[in-house]
Amino acid sequence: MGLGDTGGGESNFVHASFVNGPGRERKWVLCQGPMPNTAGQFWEMVWQEQIGVLVMLCLIRERDPDGAERDKCFQYWPLEEGTRLKFGLLEVITEKSWMDEPQLEGQRIKVSHLWLKKGLNRRKLFHFQYQNWADMDVPESLNAMVHFQTMVKGK
Repeated sequence: MGLGDTGGGESNFVHASFVNGPGRERKWVLCQGPMPNTAGQFWEMVWQEQIGVLVMLCLIRERDPDGAERDKCFQYWPLEEGTRLKFGLLEVITEKSWMDEPQLEGQRIKVSHLWLKKGLNRRKLFHFQYQNWADMDVPESLNAMVHFQTMVKGK
């Protein structure tokens, strides 16, 4: 996906694709989690496409089958409430963050309200992190995924 001028001298390309949804073309944008050197472009894409809901389906660090912990994604948003990260001209601020009340045993969903600021403009975002989908595996519970989908669709 091409970006407009990022203003930071960074690449203007993000490895992402539009996906059509029911009754609407280009309803979703799918991409891999950003790396440290692509987080700025990721947030520029979020700004450019006016994305209001982010869905993450992995953990930042996961244990591989051999038992070693490995980074699976860069921590591209601030974890603590009231903290911020800056990426070029964009600033990401976590206003509020909590673990959703589990509807099913073992279910873990982290919800964050974020602000994305560029200059004097700002936009509110919701970030949902489904924490029960292990790398190279399938979700343990279809019911948990249905609950997660319902939660995200409510925003």
